[in-house]
Amino acid sequence: MLSGFSLWQDEGFLRVYAEERGWSIDEIGGIKIMVSRLLWRVKAEVKADEIPNADQIWNKYPSAVLKSYTPITGCQPANNRGTYLIELNKPFTFKKNTRNQLRKAQRQGFTVEKANLDGLNEWHRLYRRNGVEHGFNTQSQKVMKALLQSPYGCLITAHKDGELAAGYYLLIGKDAAMEWAAAFNRRYTSQNPNNLLHDEIITALTGRVKVYDFGGVVKGSSIDHFKQGFGGIYMPLYIYGGKQ
Repeated sequence: MLSGFSLWQDEGFLRVYAEERGWSIDEIGGIKIMVSRLLWRVKAEVKADEIPNADQIWNKYPSAVLKSYTPITGCQPANNRGTYLIELNKPFTFKKNTRNQLRKAQRQGFTVEKANLDGLNEWHRLYRRNGVEHGFNTQSQKVMKALLQSPYGCLITAHKDGELAAGYYLLIGKDAAMEWAAAFNRRYTSQNPNNLLHDEIITALTGRVKVYDFGGVVKGSSIDHFKQGFGGIYMPLYIYGGKQ
């Protein structure tokens, strides 16, 4: 099924993304592979909606990590994380609680805008702070800046009284868009700016791409509960670390 992983098979996107990370791009059987060479160590990673030629990839890169929403025959997934996908050309409905939270957010006086590079600096500071607070790795600001200056990156933020309340960094391709990173100011959590942002994002993407990918979730988590409220289809993520 079409998802945000289709971006990692888009030559234009990979050219920007891999160059900024210092990686090269290989291709085997029509599947593009990101490759990093550090002295004697070679790292390889593939993200794609489907990976039909895993054995060919592992023959050349035995330690390659493959990420897909389609299982690979004979392999066991490394974990059971997933995402929610909304097919924007088909009917979908927000859950009641999500609709109520959205209406509340619309009364709070948030200003939603597409951010520029100055906005990226402000957002990335909050994003890094969230990473320290919650123990997750953050994406490089250098890579995000390069993508924001390309057709593929987009940062949508919500402010109130001149203060950043929340923001989502999106990756947008020809057919699919995905949430790549998010930052939240806890001061405004109860006012639901994230509901407002997702509603604005979905509205803006409708008619532009076929699928909106909400990014990764762990089933049963608070983020999983939040994202499932927008009416998407859950898709398990399969991660295969090296030849099985």
